[in-house]
Amino acid sequence: MVTNKNPSNATTPERFVPTSEILARTSFCKSTILRLEKAGLFPKRQIIGKRKKGLPESVFIAWLASRAPADTAQ
Repeated sequence: MVTNKNPSNATTPERFVPTSEILARTSFCKSTILRLEKAGLFPKRQIIGKRKKGLPESVFIAWLASRAPADTAQ
């Protein structure tokens, strides 16, 4: 049996954005993030370490894009 040891075929796990980076990129405080999560207006963060939560980067980027103002220039 031949196994494929080519790392280029392996999928890399998605990067998680920690809460500290979310706070820096949104300029929200932690209580605002918690309030938005509770109201269903922000994706629920996942546990990514013993004392650390975050979001998959694709989820965070999609949330940011959904909050971006629509381009009204014509």
